[in-house]
Amino acid sequence: MNYRIKKVAVLGSGVMGSGIACHLANVGMDVLMLDIVPADKLDSKDKKIRNSIADSALIEAVKSKPSPVYEKINAQKIRTGNFTDNFNDISDADWIIEVVVENLEIKRQIFEKVEAHRKPGSLITSNTSSIPIKLLAEERSDELKAQNYAAMLGSANVIGSVLDADTEFGNDMTTDEKKERVARSMGYLEWGVALSDWGSEDMTGINTAIADAKKFIG
Repeated sequence: MNYRIKKVAVLGSGVMGSGIACHLANVGMDVLMLDIVPADKLDSKDKKIRNSIADSALIEAVKSKPSPVYEKINAQKIRTGNFTDNFNDISDADWIIEVVVENLEIKRQIFEKVEAHRKPGSLITSNTSSIPIKLLAEERSDELKAQNYAAMLGSANVIGSVLDADTEFGNDMTTDEKKERVARSMGYLEWGVALSDWGSEDMTGINTAIADAKKFIG
């Protein structure tokens, strides 16, 4: 399936979230970046106060050296807001990226809200660095579980690259690092196979990658 991405919603405005938002703006995309309302300002009616976490993150990103924005004018492509008042604004986003704190329950709450407000067919991704996708996808819709067959193939290719020790992976990784990378990719593939019906899609490469991964990590 081909996607035309014009607008992206970035959920979380920390160093990673604001950096991702800036790089997307650099290539001309319209970006909505949301974060929480400050805990001590929940009763405030002032929009600037309620959006202050996302606003401050964007300002700091633009000021940082090196800055993730190639030209300051690019930051104008980024609109900020907060989860409480502006979550419905993700409804016209073509791609939604979750970049909140590495906490499983918080991420699950975000994905639940995403499914309530997203438009059909939008891409949903996570920037998690440590939580298995299988856990994030539990209790989510079949569409969300099944939309990234291409990502499954990508994970299969990662396993093959690590095991082959090609130019991208392998030489700079210890055995434990290789096992961690392979295990993470295998976990995603097993989740996809277990919870998705790919119809006529050829699963040979994915099943082979899972078998090779199991042999490697023991």
